[in-house]
Amino acid sequence: ALQCTHLCNMASINLSCNPFGPKGAQLLADALRLSTHLQTLTSLVMYHCFQFDNEGLTELAYALRHGTPLSHLISLDFTGTPVGDAGVSAFADALR
Repeated sequence: ALQCTHLCNMASINLSCNPFGPKGAQLLADALRLSTHLQTLTSLVMYHCFQFDNEGLTELAYALRHGTPLSHLISLDFTGTPVGDAGVSAFADALR
């Protein structure tokens, strides 16, 4: 779904309060890594995604490091999402 051309020039994605599990995290990471339609993304909001965990954040980190350049991304909000040190560390490494 995130591969469609209707998303060209999208600036923000708000997936807050969604029941992301490992499969959802993988699908989101794949979309961010592969889609050329999300290059203009400036904001990703995922607060209170209670099933999103370190593994999910690590998948997103990999996508940001190895995928389509998201050079416009300036805001990430994971408030209230249960990610720990391992996920945050992987994400910080991806942003270096």
